[in-house]
Amino acid sequence: MGVRNLGVRSLKALALMLLTLSIMPSSASGQNRNGVGKIDKTLPYFTRNEQKRLLKGGDVRRHLKGESTRQKWLGGLAYQAIEGTPLELLASLKQEALLCKMIVYCTSARILSYEGGQARLRVKQSKGPIELEFTLFLRWNPAEKQAFFWLDTRERHDVKDMWGYFRLSQFTRGRSLVSFGVAIELPFAVRIFEKQVQSAALAMPKKWKAYNDQQKAIIKN
Repeated sequence: MGVRNLGVRSLKALALMLLTLSIMPSSASGQNRNGVGKIDKTLPYFTRNEQKRLLKGGDVRRHLKGESTRQKWLGGLAYQAIEGTPLELLASLKQEALLCKMIVYCTSARILSYEGGQARLRVKQSKGPIELEFTLFLRWNPAEKQAFFWLDTRERHDVKDMWGYFRLSQFTRGRSLVSFGVAIELPFAVRIFEKQVQSAALAMPKKWKAYNDQQKAIIKN
């Protein structure tokens, strides 16, 4: 689907919208109501084509954005079925190698500290002459099978703001559904790349699946 402009005027408003849309029928995100159904009672609604895509190992993405006179936010929702239980997959989000694999153009992802279910992650990205660096807070909530992340603005941050979450639900036998939402405010200098940034951000669950499949293949061999 195309990008949908929600007309929100702050990143916080977009983040709240993402949380709401993640548990609403897909028609709320601009999807056709025809053929909408549930895979089970705990999962978001999907069209029949989206269900088929997820069952075959593909991902589902919903692009969203918002802007005001001086600011622009982008992000969206992405869904991916991955082999493993929700708690196993949630725990794997503490692996620096996985986190770097999921982040486009990542050259380094280093956990600086971990205490009380919350960590600080330093991320470095590089493509050609462009280098970005920022620090995220990550908070895990095993009871709710979810994790949240947000920008640490006390440290150097080459993006203006960022917020997101991972939520895991039982999907089919042996697989879990990753529900991912992200909202990003870009500095003016890199807004020319906003489509690429949005596409790369929403590809994170797909990259998670690829990494997870690769690690399981190594173990089996």
